[in-house]
Amino acid sequence: MGANVSEEKPAYTEEQKKDGALMTNFFQHPTKENYNKILVFYNESKPESKLFFMMVRKQYGFGGGVTDEEREFLISNENRLLSPDTVLSPLDLDCLWGLFGVTGDRKYSDRVKSVLSDDRVHVFTKGSAKWSYGSFVDQGYIQE
Repeated sequence: MGANVSEEKPAYTEEQKKDGALMTNFFQHPTKENYNKILVFYNESKPESKLFFMMVRKQYGFGGGVTDEEREFLISNENRLLSPDTVLSPLDLDCLWGLFGVTGDRKYSDRVKSVLSDDRVHVFTKGSAKWSYGSFVDQGYIQE
């Protein structure tokens, strides 16, 4: 009756998977070629990648610069995500990791780590933060 979800996913080659992972550490290799490879995997209009692509355009100029409206959107969301008053969601964690991937700035990864000591955050979001932060440490993107 229902389709198997795994059948609906495109089959990526190992090279394509490697290219898709470039978003994680774009700051280490910010090239136009890598930017174009990322575009194969991520849609600029999806909420979890919108900030990433805006920050790439702001930082590196790939894909054109940012408009005044986009700059305001970026600033507003950055301020919200970094504010200790904001109770972060899993989508917010994805956005913070995207911003970290563009800049390598520890303020984004430190904000993810801060979720672990925030009693207002749902236990599943804390689990996601713990796993993702540990993964970035294990992969060498963050030095503890």
